Amino acid sequence: MKLQMSDGTNLIVEVNEGEQPIRGQVLIVHGLAEYKERYNHLVKFLNENNYRTIRYDQRGHGDSEGERVYFNERDTLFKDLYEVVQFINKDKLDAPLFILGHSMGGFTVAGFAVEHPNMVDGLILSGAMTYNSSGKLKPIPKWVPGKIKIPGNFAGLQAHKISHDLEIVTNYKNDPKVIKHVTVGLVRGFYKGVEVIKEKCSKFNDPVLILHGSDDLLVSVEDSKWLYNNISSNDKDIKIYDGLYHEILNEIQKEQVMEDILEWLNLRTTV
Repeated sequence: MKLQMSDGTNLIVEVNEGEQPIRGQVLIVHGLAEYKERYNHLVKFLNENNYRTIRYDQRGHGDSEGERVYFNERDTLFKDLYEVVQFINKDKLDAPLFILGHSMGGFTVAGFAVEHPNMVDGLILSGAMTYNSSGKLKPIPKWVPGKIKIPGNFAGLQAHKISHDLEIVTNYKNDPKVIKHVTVGLVRGFYKGVEVIKEKCSKFNDPVLILHGSDDLLVSVEDSKWLYNNISSNDKDIKIYDGLYHEILNEIQKEQVMEDILEWLNLRTTV
């Protein structure tokens, strides 16, 4: 379905009903250059374990509208997520709502959390960019046009860095829906957004599960460690998976990661 944002941009949203009785709902927010169908296996797993799932293509990604991999304001993606959550809450289902964000999706979720605390029942972050501890993000002068494209190789989008699973790597390389560049505007928006998360991290007080691969070559594991140590949540947990790359939900050990997510969710829901 199409969901129109307040600025007129249409995002594509998909809802998958879980097995009854429903324990809860999980809103999945994908990462940079990818799209919602790359989480089909996670959706199937959650649905079979009594969780309703909702996912959407972030603006400029997948089948949603918007300039490809472009946003120029620090909080554009945070606002989109807020509006998606408002849409879900209109259903008034008697089921808790959790949000799971990977990489740029984790950035989106963390920004949402500091701007709109306690709006949902819990958050799960996977390989989330929240601090820029690697220093890869740099401020870009305002005179540089935001829509200039930056090749993916210069932006850290190398396929071999996402997983040890060679089939996943090959599919990522050959997938026409995986975008192979970023824009100056996106890098600029990322940098500004991370600064917002850092400045307002004390407002982050939702229950949260933070997940990261120790050998992540795209987003440093130190980002997740910093977030865990600086947010105000009383209910927080962190799991660092030894040896895993960036896409822990597409790694060879992805079943263990999904089981850990399910265990965390089940402890916070009832049938």
